[in-house]
Amino acid sequence: GGWGTPAEGIRPVEPGSLSPASDAFSLSPGVSQTFRATVLQPVGGPEAEIRWTVDGVTKRTQAQAFTYTPKSADLGRSVEIGLYVRDRTPLVHPAMAGGALTYSHTWTVKIEVVPLTGVTISGPTTSKTGQTDTFTASVTPATGVGQVTYTWSPEPGSGQGTSRATYTWHAIGTHTLSVRATNGVGAAVSDRHTVKVEMGERTLYLPVIYRGTRP
Repeated sequence: GGWGTPAEGIRPVEPGSLSPASDAFSLSPGVSQTFRATVLQPVGGPEAEIRWTVDGVTKRTQAQAFTYTPKSADLGRSVEIGLYVRDRTPLVHPAMAGGALTYSHTWTVKIEVVPLTGVTISGPTTSKTGQTDTFTASVTPATGVGQVTYTWSPEPGSGQGTSRATYTWHAIGTHTLSVRATNGVGAAVSDRHTVKVEMGERTLYLPVIYRGTRP
């Protein structure tokens, strides 16, 4: 009896083709990971059945690759990505084949956020009094950081707590604004931005003097 060497029979997946190679690793929300396997298809018979699952729920079939992107709602969970392959040959009775006609593999993925490594303020470097400008804070990395809180200083006209803030300039000179970003993982990051403000256009109203009879 048996199916020769190896003892468990001929695996329908090419050895060494599973990717990622590690069966357990972490991903952050919004960061995609592609899982791959080279499935050996029979010659002249029906195609092997291929199923990719997430926590037991089928997400893709008849494909040798599957891309998974965790959502923010998955944060803190461990997700199981599964691959199931079945040889559908009619030449072997399933009851006689044991587990030789099927193959499965599971990856365990922990969903967690990564710490911030930096933040950069973008916006104008020159302006005029009376003008309102918008500044944007961009964190690094751009994905997988979860919920980020931004603290602008001095207090902006609008946008405190978000990545976009507005400032209206009332005095000439060099003004410096800063932002501090944190996502609750690791240390906070910060950046500074300087704006040179010049005098804006002013409307001057002069009195009208009439001589003689007033019209």
